[in-house]
Amino acid sequence: MIIILYYLLHQQPTTNNQQPTTTILQLSPDPTFHFELLRVLSHARYSGSDIAEVLVAASQIVPGDFRSWYRAFNNLAFRVQFQIPIPPPNHPLSQSQKITIRDLNFHASNYFRAAGFFLHGNPNDKRIAELWERQTATFDAAIALLPVPGKRVTIPSKHGFEIPAIFYAASPIDEDGKGKGKGKGKPTIILGNGYDGSQEELLHVSGLAALERGFNVLTYEGPGQPSVRRSQNLGFIPDWEKVVSPCIDYLYTLPEVDKERIALFGYSMGGYLAAKASLLIFKNPSPPGLTMGRKKNSTKLDALS
Repeated sequence: MIIILYYLLHQQPTTNNQQPTTTILQLSPDPTFHFELLRVLSHARYSGSDIAEVLVAASQIVPGDFRSWYRAFNNLAFRVQFQIPIPPPNHPLSQSQKITIRDLNFHASNYFRAAGFFLHGNPNDKRIAELWERQTATFDAAIALLPVPGKRVTIPSKHGFEIPAIFYAASPIDEDGKGKGKGKGKPTIILGNGYDGSQEELLHVSGLAALERGFNVLTYEGPGQPSVRRSQNLGFIPDWEKVVSPCIDYLYTLPEVDKERIALFGYSMGGYLAAKASLLIFKNPSPPGLTMGRKKNSTKLDALS
């Protein structure tokens, strides 16, 4: 933060007759590295990274050198992991301890995941699986310390694959702190990532923001995305409604969910997948809430088809 502030304060002022003498601050001369560094940096707002830590890692990365990227983020992940306090056995954690342990695990998880990003040129690289196991373990340790712990589920599909998902329930405590929301179904957002993004990343993109505002959140991965590609050896499919429909069916089984207020959000290429899936699902609805939505929006949906 101090580095960015210094840069902004020391830019030369321009007049109407002058062209700017500076460009946007680059985190790396390598445009691909710059983009991915911004991606990790953007997660800082919702517990996915620390600005200072990412800037230090950026300073250690050599443009065009994938090995230096791996070293910088792998070393950072271990350094953060070693900072996680280990409480005595049978010692209940205070609220402040829970937050500290949770956020450090979130940071480490994101850095382990980032470390493996450029290793996929060699799919047989053993580090890929090792990093994925570490990112999963630290992420699970973190979501266990949320106000309502996140829950990993496997959603069945009728189309030859299973859908790994994580359900995050909104806190039953309303804004007035009186807990009036307990036992009531809440609006729910289904979050899906894109080409190379994990469902874990989505918690830092939009998930925690939604939980803060009283929404339940369901993240998922379908064919072609990290978990399904690794464990089920399946690539992307064009009919993405076969992935989203089972997620909706699952939400309809949960008392925490308001069945008439379910939204679908897609991040990166997931935006295209979400739009395509939602159109086809609304044109061929099955749950009552979707049928009602189809009737209300029939003109708009027909125009899109």
